[in-house]
Amino acid sequence: MIDNILPVIAVVVVILIVLPHLRSAERRRNVVDPMRVSEELRKSSQLERLEETQTYPHDSPGRIHKRADIIAERKMRQRFCRTEHENELLQRWLVEGKIEMSDQEFLEWLPNQSPDTWHAIVRNWNWDYGSAPLLQIISQPQCDLGTAFRIFFVDAQNWPDVLDYSQWQNASYQDAWYTCALIAKRWRENSFHNKDFWLEGERGPYESWTNGFRKKEKALVDQGKYPSFIVPDYVYAYQGNRDCISDFTWMEGCLMHSFDSWKRQNGYSQQDG
Repeated sequence: MIDNILPVIAVVVVILIVLPHLRSAERRRNVVDPMRVSEELRKSSQLERLEETQTYPHDSPGRIHKRADIIAERKMRQRFCRTEHENELLQRWLVEGKIEMSDQEFLEWLPNQSPDTWHAIVRNWNWDYGSAPLLQIISQPQCDLGTAFRIFFVDAQNWPDVLDYSQWQNASYQDAWYTCALIAKRWRENSFHNKDFWLEGERGPYESWTNGFRKKEKALVDQGKYPSFIVPDYVYAYQGNRDCISDFTWMEGCLMHSFDSWKRQNGYSQQDG
């Protein structure tokens, strides 16, 4: 009789002792660990920042900026696409919002626009499409200091050695060099009288944008070379006080109506999309 009872007792012991531990382990696996989630989010953010700034030895400036275009478009899709309706609107805008004009027509159109529109275009500009429009913009008396800051500290620095004066005759860098030279000249003259725009929708100061230039400048001096450009202290202290507001933007190598402008033209409210 006892021999028959012992196996039953053993099974009961297993059920009473082992099973609760298994259930507890399963619950622990299903519980969201805030520290683990925080670490995953931190790594994801780091990877995104790395993706935006990473360059490789074989990258040309054009390839660097093409990748930046893709990242910018992806972020915009993430910003706007929250519902199927909003996604449909964005897809329509990317097609219908384009403004067809030749390069010459674009250059003739630019001087008649507002500083807000110039800044909106510069913020998404791709150097694959040349520097003529940028030179056109920064030559305008009403061009904003923040617009010039954006071109100098973000775009032009992606060209290797553009800050080394001894390399200024290198044909690969001349577009960027002349663009930066014009900006630096106006900085010396303090002739950017408008000082309004935030760079990426956020108030400065923008040490993360200027530190790269300072490091390159110091490295050139340490090598006994002369930096191509001198940046006044008041430029380093620039902050801006508002975002640009324009009915136009630049994307995928094309002038476009801004998303808000396109919605107004098509009878959609600002709540749509």
